[in-house]
Amino acid sequence: MTARLRNVLLIGILLTVVALPILAQGTFQNLNFESAVLVPAPGGPVGAWQFDQAFPGWTGYIGGQVQTTSFPGGVPIGPPGQTPFIGILYPPLWNAPQGSYELGFGAGLDVSGSFIPVALGQNGQVPSGAKSLQFLALYAPAVFLSGQQLPSVRLGSGPSTRSLFGVDISNFAGQMAELRFQPGLGIDYLDAIQFSDQQIPEPSTLGLFSLSALLLALRARRRS
Repeated sequence: MTARLRNVLLIGILLTVVALPILAQGTFQNLNFESAVLVPAPGGPVGAWQFDQAFPGWTGYIGGQVQTTSFPGGVPIGPPGQTPFIGILYPPLWNAPQGSYELGFGAGLDVSGSFIPVALGQNGQVPSGAKSLQFLALYAPAVFLSGQQLPSVRLGSGPSTRSLFGVDISNFAGQMAELRFQPGLGIDYLDAIQFSDQQIPEPSTLGLFSLSALLLALRARRRS
């Protein structure tokens, strides 16, 4: 093998390796929120960051209005459900379950008691081989693809107080779509979003598996 041919092959291998994470997640980006750059919002309060820098690739909505700044300090202080917000949570003020950054968001109520929705969305191409979308959250925010709400299944416990959730996206594989998350009334957290080629088990199957695992654990404990 000539030196020139060897160099061409090495470059091809390196390009393939670099491209794998991008192909694995389609054209979506910053699904783990680790691309955050905290740039102060001009004229904003202390701790308010430029939204497009704090959440590259994402668009935030509060009451249907596109947000240009993230909430100061991440999570508002006060009773849940009063102040709608979208905030980036970061060290040393916050320990994310994975990496350095996590999303905190919550819907709210206006002075008349009317619901103010909050959402985080991104447009991209779903990977052609994707069968599920998995993510870490506290209370399972609603997940939408192309405006269709997908039922979430709790797959197990995650780090800290988070749970691992998944939704079936097999019908959207290879398609351009908007991915959108919406919290319920109150504060929720979101992190480590990823497309997967693993199928989401049916709730009955998942429950049967969990029961079987519990029975096996009890049996092993009795033997010991």
